Amino acid sequence: MHKVSLESAFEVLSSRGWLADMALEDRDLLMSIASVRCVPAEKRIFEIDGEPQGMIGVVSGSVRLAMKRPSGDEYVLFRPGTGFWVGHYAVLGNAPHLLSCTSAEPTVIAWLPKQSLVRLLEDKPDLFNEFSRLTYRHMRNVLDLIARITLKDSVKRVASRLLAEDSGRRSPDGWIRLPQPELAEMLSMSLPTLQRAMGKLAAEDLVEVGYGRVRLLDRKALKEFSTAPN
Repeated sequence: MHKVSLESAFEVLSSRGWLADMALEDRDLLMSIASVRCVPAEKRIFEIDGEPQGMIGVVSGSVRLAMKRPSGDEYVLFRPGTGFWVGHYAVLGNAPHLLSCTSAEPTVIAWLPKQSLVRLLEDKPDLFNEFSRLTYRHMRNVLDLIARITLKDSVKRVASRLLAEDSGRRSPDGWIRLPQPELAEMLSMSLPTLQRAMGKLAAEDLVEVGYGRVRLLDRKALKEFSTAPN
């Protein structure tokens, strides 16, 4: 990974997601306590039930957010990319993390340490409004994911989730790097069911499937298909 300056990182983060709608002076306050970290693939950033040390913003790459099943094993819930921020619930609530966070690929993050963030909010309490807005964004994302997962038609469920992944993590060449076993887990379906659904979408020229990746060929038609009544 190439070294990324703090200024460049915040320029990227300000182009989408939470920071995009934030006042420049508030972004500068967050940047004043931030640092940039380059994280190798499969590196644990947060642990479920772990004490919070800070929050992160994804500059490039992506992270896996996972929750714990009653059996104790982890379930991948979401794989957000550039512009996504996570970790503030635990920091502001001074409580253990509810999710684990792992780099899914070489990833660059902006790191806001807990102590500095708490002091900043004590000095600038108006910033709490921005964190409330971030919480709202997260709740909207969660409800959207639940709505997509509960689609009864498996092919529509896959199409809908691919549209969501494409909007947040599409690379410049148009490919979404996402192994099918991971996508199947996020959709709560078996791998053979996912593969059949992907095959149907590919046969209709809606997607192109590669090794560990997929590209949407007709987003408009895919959206129309995923939202059509049964």
